[in-house]
Formats: sequence, C-alpha cells, structure tokens
Amino acid sequence: MIKLEIRNFTARTGSDAFECTVPFSVFSATGGTGGSVASVSATATVDGRAIENKFIYLRLTDVSGLRSIKVNGSVAYERSVSDVTVNVNVKPYIRVGDNLIELIFATSDGGAAPGLFGSAELIFFSGAAIDKVALKQRMDGGSAYIDITLDMLGNSDSVRAVATLVSGAGHVFYGGITRGKGTITVKDPLFWWPKGMGVQNLYKLTVNVYGEMEIEDTAECRVGIRRVEAESGSALISFGGVSMLPMGAVYKTEKRADPSLSQNRQSACITYAAMAAFNTLAISPEDSLPDGSFFDLCDAHGIAVIREVYTSSLERSGELDALARVSHHPSMAVYHLIHDTGNARSLTERLLHISPCIAVRVTDDAPVHPSHPSMPTERVLDKWLSEDERNLFSAAMESEGRDKLINMLISASERFPYASGFSELVYLSQICSAEKIMDGIREARLGRGETGAVYDALSDIDRGVFSSGIDSSATWKALHYYSKEFFAPLVVIPKHIGGGRVEFYVSNERRQSFVGNLEYRIIDNKNKIIYTAIEQCVTERGCAKHVVDRDFGEIIASHETEYYLDVCLRDPMGVFSHVTMTFVPEKHFRFLPPNIHAQVVGSDKRFSVTLTADSYAKGVEISFSDRDAVFSSNYVDITSSAPIKISFNIVGGIETAEHLNRTIRIRSLYDVAHGKKYK
Repeated sequence: MIKLEIRNFTARTGSDAFECTVPFSVFSATGGTGGSVASVSATATVDGRAIENKFIYLRLTDVSGLRSIKVNGSVAYERSVSDVTVNVNVKPYIRVGDNLIELIFATSDGGAAPGLFGSAELIFFSGAAIDKVALKQRMDGGSAYIDITLDMLGNSDSVRAVATLVSGAGHVFYGGITRGKGTITVKDPLFWWPKGMGVQNLYKLTVNVYGEMEIEDTAECRVGIRRVEAESGSALISFGGVSMLPMGAVYKTEKRADPSLSQNRQSACITYAAMAAFNTLAISPEDSLPDGSFFDLCDAHGIAVIREVYTSSLERSGELDALARVSHHPSMAVYHLIHDTGNARSLTERLLHISPCIAVRVTDDAPVHPSHPSMPTERVLDKWLSEDERNLFSAAMESEGRDKLINMLISASERFPYASGFSELVYLSQICSAEKIMDGIREARLGRGETGAVYDALSDIDRGVFSSGIDSSATWKALHYYSKEFFAPLVVIPKHIGGGRVEFYVSNERRQSFVGNLEYRIIDNKNKIIYTAIEQCVTERGCAKHVVDRDFGEIIASHETEYYLDVCLRDPMGVFSHVTMTFVPEKHFRFLPPNIHAQVVGSDKRFSVTLTADSYAKGVEISFSDRDAVFSSNYVDITSSAPIKISFNIVGGIETAEHLNRTIRIRSLYDVAHGKKYK
C-alpha cells in the first residue's frame, strides 16, 4: 500500500485565494471571511508506479459539512448529509502527474463549522484497506470480550486480519478476524477507573490487514475495559460495583471556526477539569456528541462522560452513528435519555446494541444544573472593553443582558460588601457565583444520589457574562478554584443553621473509609484563637455523614461580626479539607487590615508564592497584571500568621521571579469593603 498525505490546500472566494493547512475550517481557511467559499482545492502528484495499483481511494477523516468532491473536474462524491469519515474510490479520475482535488463545503452543518479537521490522503493498493473498525465490549465472569467488526475497501475475499491488544504492563492478547469479524478475550482485565477511584488502565488495540507478502493496512486505537451501571432512581453511577457521585460540569462543544485553536482549548479545558478533581463532564442536549479527540482526553484523565439527549432527537440527529464511532472509549459512560416523545425502551435497546457496556438512564425531565452568572477575568475585560466601557451601563456590557447583570448585583449585595468600582464588581461577581453554585454542590454531596454534583458550565468561548468556571481565554475563574476544593474526594461541610448553631458533615467519595479527626476553632478577626475542639471522625467510603452538632451561641455572643469558624479534616497524613465560615454575611463582618505580603520564588514557568497576613483575610485573590497563571490554590482564606505557600505555573511563556514580584496583584474582601483599589 502507498499513502500520499495531502496537507496543503487553497481556499477560493471569488477572485481571492487563501493558503491553508489541515486542520482547517472554511472560516479559518479564508482568514475569517467565511461563507462564500467556492472550493477548497489541492494538487496531488501521482507517479506511474502508484497508479498501477488496482484501487485508489481518497480518505478524509473528521470532516464536517462536506457536500461534494471533484477530482480533475469530475464529481467523485456527493452527499446531502456530511459523513465524518469519507472513503471515495477515485481510480477512474486519477492520472499520472498532477491531479486537482476539490472539496466543496456547505456554509453550515448543524452548528459545526464546515471544514477538514482530521487528515486527507490518497491510498493506493491492490488488495484491501480498512474502511471502518467497530468495537463492542462484553463482560462475562472474570473475562472481557472485545468484539471487532472490520469493514474493508477493495477486494476483501482473501483478506487476512489479526487484532492485537497490549496492556500498559506489556501483556499481549490476540484475536483473528474472519469475514470481517473477530473477538479478543482478555482474562482478568485491568479496569479503567474514573478519577479518584483508581488507575485509568488503557490497552492499545492494533488491527493489521495482511496481503500476500506484507501488512497492507493498519488501524490503531486505545481501549479501556470497565463495568458501568446507572443506579436505579439515583444520580449515582457504579463502576466495577463501586458507586460514584458525578462531580463536574457541563461541557460546551465549540463551533470549531479555528480547528487548531479549538483543539488547544479543548485540551486545556479538559486538563484543567482533571486538575480541579472533576470525575464527570456532561454533554447537554443542545450540543452534539464530541469527536474522538475529546474522548481520548477524557480517557487519559479519568473523566466519565454523561450524554444528555432527548429521545425525540436521538435518531434524526445522527447521534447513533456518532456513538458507534466513540463507543470503544471507556469514558463514554452514561446515556441520559430525556423522554419527551418516541419509544424510550426501543431506543435504549438500540443504544445497548451499539455499545453494550454503556449505562442508560431514562427520565421524564431534563437535569437541572446549578448556574449563576459572573464576569470574566480582568485580563479578558482589559482586551474586550475600552476604559470608557468599563462600567455596567455601557453598551458593551448591557449587550450581555440586563437580567444577568441585575442578578449579579442583587446576589452580591445580599452577602458581600458594596463594590465601589467596576474591578471590584468583577471580583465579587466571581466569588458570589462560586459560592452560589457551590451551595448547590454541597447539597448534592450531602444528599448523595438525589442529584449529580454537576454545574453549568466548564467553559465558554465567548468573552461575556457566564456561569462558567473557565473564561474565554481559558483562564481559571473563582468557580474553578472552588471546584478544586469541593470536588475533592474527601470534604468537610459545616452548615450554619442560625445564630451560633452549626451542623458538621463529611462527604467521602474515596474507595476507602476515612479515620481521623474533625477539628474546629472559633477565631477572632485578629486571628486569635478563642475556642478549639476535636472530634473523632470515621466516615465509610461512598457516603455523606452527619458528624456532630454544636451551638457556639454563648462563645460568639456580642462578637458575631468579629468571630469566625475555622474547620478542618485531618488524619496522621495531614489536612484533607479546610474551610472557614462567618456567622454573619461577609458585608457585616468587621475585617481588619490584613496587610498581606507576597513573595514569589522560582524560575521559567514554575514558581511559588508565599503569603502572610496580620489578620483574617478572606477570599484572597492572586493574579498578575500581564500574565495568566494556574495556581495550586486561589481565593484562599488566611487564618493565622503562619505563611501559606501556593505553587503556580505561568501560562504561555517564560518569566522571572523578579518580574512577577513587580506585577503581582492581591486583594481580599477587606479591600472591597474599604474601597481599596486593585493594584
């Protein structure tokens, strides 16, 4: 077999021509002019040896909105609905020398930007080549069975094919493929586990098609083996018999106007989700099922995917074909069917026929995910708004929707100090959004299984006001840092009942029990300890436990605006969870000047900053005026004179500690309450 890769294309709009390279979209190929592309073309030079092969195919992968293909002026392919993978017999049209290949795209394709996002190549062979590899996974006793269906191009009558499965430890399993079908048996398989539950074991599957003397064609992919069930009447998901509370966010698929940028953003966002302890991403009914690259990342990071879809749209949207292409990914875990019309039982059977190892849940109502709007980060706003537009009543801001802006203002005023300026409102909107959404997440963890701990949404590509945890520049907002704390497998949750009464809970999503201590202290605004106590705490795996109730009314009497509660969960290995809580809304708490001091050390992209403060500092935000960074922790509470060390990485460049010490910006709720400007 001979393969001729085609990477360079020319897009034409009228008399203008634009050079582009795979991957591209119509939008990116034409420098953003979009819509009126007559053709995207490339020249492939074929020699006499290649053209002597019996079969010549043009193969395109991950293509959207393709309507027709012309080869040397003749139509070789034409469809009303785009295929994601295209294999076209072009033998009748190919000649020795230069060949003009033209791809004609529609202007839109169900919300996805039309274009070629995968690869393009001419393949020359006289035997057979792989068209499609479909996989199904079955479990029986202690063995897993990988059923393989192989669709071929060319002459498949005498084709020999062998499938090889290799574990990360080097164990090899074989399966022969006869008449396009075969099975690999894996005894005592290594399971793929979601994040926080175990190792993401993946096997490498290789399918080789043999000719008379050598390998004709090869297909490869990663396969994970797992047993997953959607627990009846519950939001819990069971992996290998161990229940898991879904914790994560809704993932918004992008339009892919610029495929390279979209791929980079997708990789960053899923990596950031894993860093923030997500074990789940949900795909909403409004979005299409993502492609294989999305699931590759989720496989590697241990993020289970819940696909939410209405039964009425399941068939006509091409969803079932899309599932067939990604069904081998272990992260493709649950189909949540929202029953509006159609036969849910029949659709469930069809889903399980395509992918026997997914779980299917059917409900009459769509899930409701907590959300609350917040502003993007300061650096996005600096790029988006002029100095005159940096107020809520500018045309640019009001275009985001007055209702969202009013909601932000009212919510922030209920609990937090008054924002005296636009920058302060940006900060408060993020903290308020994070607190509001995490209130819902706390309740989901305490009522384990009643709802999933999934909010809306992980990220947004637009620069406006959204409830996402990551903004359009892929910078972490306060919500994403809060997620890292509250999606941790083990967390302590104090609930303020009123006055000085507090209920203490522990949520344990680990696969082992927790045996340790619950420590709580009453501290004043100067960080002087007023009262301290320790409770022994044993919390079984996979449960939320009420530990103890306490009434601190006598201790805090007449000092409600000066005293706060500091709580942590500890065992001999260290602190697992830490949280502070005021007994009055933060706008009424008497914060003293914290005099926060920061010292940055490190080099290149990896640094740490040490923070110290003279008094209680709540919601301490760290950023830099001219750089984005990802911190191990942010929006922290400083509760003693002991220094806090936070590591961080600089995004997109090399820096020096000297420069970072000059450009660091730090603020807390004290600064907002006293009108101190952000420096």
